[in-house]
Amino acid sequence: PDVSHVWALSWDKTKSALFAAVGPDGRVFRVTLDGKSSVFFHCDQPHIVSLALADNGDLLAGSSGKARLYRITGPGRATVVSEFAGTEVKAIAVAKNNVVYAISNEYGEQPEAPKRGGTNGRSTPGPAINAKVKPGKGTLTRFDATGKPEKMMHNDEFHYTALAVDADGKPFVGTGAEGRVYTVDDAHVVTLVADADESQVGAIGFSKGSQNVGVPFLATSDGAAFHRVVAQGGSDSVWTSKVFDAGLRAKYGQISWRSSGPLELSTRTGNTSAPDSTWSGWSNPVTTPQTISSPQARFIQVRARWGRDPKAVLSEVMLPFVTENIRPVVLDIDAEQKGAAPRGSKEGLVASGGEPPKHDSVMKLSWKVDNPDADTLRYRVDFRREGQNVWRDALKPGEVLTKNEYEWDTLALPEGKYRVRVEASDEPANPPADVQKHALESQPVLVDNTPPVVTELTMNGRRLHVRAVDGLGPISRIEMSVDGKLEWRPLAPADGLFDTADEKIDADVSTLVPAGSHIVTVRAYDAAGNSALRETESR
Repeated sequence: PDVSHVWALSWDKTKSALFAAVGPDGRVFRVTLDGKSSVFFHCDQPHIVSLALADNGDLLAGSSGKARLYRITGPGRATVVSEFAGTEVKAIAVAKNNVVYAISNEYGEQPEAPKRGGTNGRSTPGPAINAKVKPGKGTLTRFDATGKPEKMMHNDEFHYTALAVDADGKPFVGTGAEGRVYTVDDAHVVTLVADADESQVGAIGFSKGSQNVGVPFLATSDGAAFHRVVAQGGSDSVWTSKVFDAGLRAKYGQISWRSSGPLELSTRTGNTSAPDSTWSGWSNPVTTPQTISSPQARFIQVRARWGRDPKAVLSEVMLPFVTENIRPVVLDIDAEQKGAAPRGSKEGLVASGGEPPKHDSVMKLSWKVDNPDADTLRYRVDFRREGQNVWRDALKPGEVLTKNEYEWDTLALPEGKYRVRVEASDEPANPPADVQKHALESQPVLVDNTPPVVTELTMNGRRLHVRAVDGLGPISRIEMSVDGKLEWRPLAPADGLFDTADEKIDADVSTLVPAGSHIVTVRAYDAAGNSALRETESR
């Protein structure tokens, strides 16, 4: 009851009992020959996913949720041997001399356990059994007879899905991507044993018959297949690398490698992430470092043949390349008064009667750039006044700008409309003959550091007449306060809209100005945020 998944089984022949690792509510059941079962161990993790019987009869169990390795010495009695980084202890194997191996995995996203028909449909996150799970990171750890751990192998590109040891105690690990089996020796030298066409290696086993001792068998998924490894190494051995991505179309240089014996290496290239009919054929094999003859392309793959020396070991392959230099493109230029909210944002709308932002002569320029090859860029910033053709340098003498923003002080400029030009150059990353540049002009930018002038201000009874004029305009706001109080009230223009450089107010302000003598202060703003004050007295 309440068991949705059976993840692992272990047979104890000395006690004629079967142990079953289940989930959710991580438990291990003990099942006897008469079919009766009982909870042998219960932990606080959602799943127990791996089991192995130690030489002394202890049961080793691995959990999912937190990656813990337990040693169970009797019903309900257990200690934690190790807690690994990651989410699961996928498999455990016991080698000779009480040596224990365990594979643990770490995922960016916790994989989901499959839903079981006939239940309430809910599932608890579990180990990676789905063929489509995103690759995680796998680690193989060895524990000696005293329980001291040693990390033997780790991979950041895929997780581990299967584990077995041969008669000599050597570990074999299957991967959850690329369908490969690796082994590792005491010196931490990792060797590729098998490379299947399928994606995942689900199980590894060794035959025990006299004719096939030490020959591994593989069960794979995505798709499902059963393989026998007939030989390791030898003159017919071929190694094919994964597909390497240069990021952009690339020119490849001289291929070189490090090996303990003679090998033949070939390459092929293409512009799709998986080799297909559009890729080049395999190049003629070379036995010494030579310039790669495969055509320029984004992706490249290497193949090695053993041929002349079956015992040769390939340790490293070097593939120098340089990508085509792609021109950076300036996509957009934005100019905002320093301290102002971004154009179009709600924060840029000042509530009526609220305190508007103070004018600043510094214009904050920023721009977006498409830089496909991620070269280091240098920027040049120029400006010109509308109606003129001469561009002038906005940067300080000798200044080298590498950030995509700049603070341009306009205080000494005549007011008017200007355009800004930004040029992006990849010269810091390329020789002069290969440098690429692109420039873009901005929309007109208003430079206005002169406040408007309140040319007329009179009070006739409780009727207020105002006229405000600006050199560029438009007048964007006129407001008033009474007797020096910091409570500014907006006034409506006579024509109903602030849209010109010359605006008038003709309004009854009796609700704002009480009877008697009072000081009425009027404040006018232009579109650049410059303001002017003028006051009068009501009687």
